[in-house]
Amino acid sequence: MTIGFNKNKYPEQRNIIHKVATIEYVKVRNYKRIVMNGLHNLKGLVVNQGGLTATKDPFYFNDFDLNRVDLLHLFNYISYGRTPWVATFETILPRFETSHSLIHAPVNTYTEPLVDPSIIKALDQLAGPACKRIIGLSECSVNMQKTFLSHFPAHFPKIVPKLLCLHPPQALMVNSWEEKALALEGDLHFMFVGGQFFGKGGREVLEVFQELRTQRGYPIQLTIVSSLTTDAYASNTSETDVEKAKGFIANHKDWISYYKSLPNPEVLRLMQKAHVGLLPTYADTYGYSVLEFQASGCPVISTNVRALPEINNDEVGWILPVRTHPSGEGYYATDTEREAMRSAISTGLRQAITEIFDNRAIIVEKANKAIQHIKTKHSPKDFSDTLLKLYIEATTGLHEHA
Repeated sequence: MTIGFNKNKYPEQRNIIHKVATIEYVKVRNYKRIVMNGLHNLKGLVVNQGGLTATKDPFYFNDFDLNRVDLLHLFNYISYGRTPWVATFETILPRFETSHSLIHAPVNTYTEPLVDPSIIKALDQLAGPACKRIIGLSECSVNMQKTFLSHFPAHFPKIVPKLLCLHPPQALMVNSWEEKALALEGDLHFMFVGGQFFGKGGREVLEVFQELRTQRGYPIQLTIVSSLTTDAYASNTSETDVEKAKGFIANHKDWISYYKSLPNPEVLRLMQKAHVGLLPTYADTYGYSVLEFQASGCPVISTNVRALPEINNDEVGWILPVRTHPSGEGYYATDTEREAMRSAISTGLRQAITEIFDNRAIIVEKANKAIQHIKTKHSPKDFSDTLLKLYIEATTGLHEHA
């Protein structure tokens, strides 16, 4: 069996490519996108077909059935061809700017999208016979998809049966806390990983850690792997904030180790030398670093947004409760909401770090539970078996929905 994928980025590597050892995976070409972009770039034209422009829907796939594969497996994309396909998604499909803006909107704002031809056309593809399965990264994603589809009653009964949740796989880096051979005495080593430093709560980490080191004398060591990217989406930060963070890090090299970027194997190696992982994020569609920390024997301090409560909890780590929409998305649309989020993250961090230093043995307890969580909930073998079964059903017609 040959499975086609159209991108070779991190989400595809985590969820699609080479996840089933007996399958041949082939990178395919999005010929429709090539044609549309070519015309747009060469002639200065915006190609509009059925309400779809070259820039309106970047997640549009159509290979005109020229890629010789048995099945397409896409990430966040919708296929408009006849080749059988499945899609893994992180929020909702279709991934239009208009559809995403409606996730937390009241029902009466759906008037325009309900008749938007590009959305209807995309939903037609999801409901059609070529689409075999729609795979949410989390139950949160699946529920968001169902909520969105509930506004489209003609499509809802055809698409919802195709939905399933399949969490990403994660290989273990260590089999137990003891394998890490880390001392609990002396400095405790915390680690933060993520390009969007501010949106993932990095500023709050710096402020709270400095406060606890200064006021309580906690011997904290912190490793940061981040490009310190600004975030206009959730934390609403600027280049000024970046320069402040860089200056702070440079002035505290005695307890902060900073890397702009590292290859993933090196990041995993550093995780195995850390006591606790950090993801006190404003907004994250999933939280892959949580799985990597847990697989490395690091319990994680995270917020409760989106899928995070599905992969982290107070048994295996620490949850910082922030105000969320019913969908799981945090409140950060206004300055007032962002300030409340910032305050909740800072308060939660203080409480979690204090608990850790009051009882260091809790790290071992939570680390071993986190490792067990990865074994049982994110087994690469179980993931592979599920995906293979799905591929077989999709290509043999054993599980038809349309």
